[in-house]
Amino acid sequence: MKYISHSLADTEKIAEELSAKLQPGSIITLSGKLGTGKTCFVQMIAKQFGVNGYINSPSYTILNQYQGRYTIYHLDFYRLDSLEQILEIGIDEIIYGQGITFIEWPELIEPILPKNCVKVYFRYLDETSREIIIKTAKDKNLS
Repeated sequence: MKYISHSLADTEKIAEELSAKLQPGSIITLSGKLGTGKTCFVQMIAKQFGVNGYINSPSYTILNQYQGRYTIYHLDFYRLDSLEQILEIGIDEIIYGQGITFIEWPELIEPILPKNCVKVYFRYLDETSREIIIKTAKDKNLS
C-alpha cells in the first residue's frame, strides 16, 4: 500500500491501520533517510499496544525494549557496519521471539530475516509530508 501523509494525524492513522494487523512475532523493517519519520512511526504503533511514555531512537543504544500488551523491540542498525556485529547482540532471540520487532536501517540484516516481514519505506516529500509504502509478504514485488 502506498500512502501520502500530510500531517502527524495522517501518519497516526496509517500506524493504527498497520498495528491492527500486527501480532506477537511480527517483524517490521523501516527504511528511509534520516528525519523521514521512522522512530515517530514506531512511537505511534507502540502507543496502540499500550506502551506509555516516550519512545527514543535507539541510534546509539542499538536496541530499546518497551513493555505494553506485548514486548516491543526497537532496533537501529545505522551505526553498525556488518552482519556479524548484529549477530553479536543476540538478534536471533529477538526476531524469532514473541515480541513485536521494529528494525530501522535493516539493509545489513535482510539476508537473515524471515520472508514474512512487513517492510515500510519512508520518503520525504516536504517539511510536513511523507510518502509511506507498506509491503507485506503477500505483495508480489516485496523488496
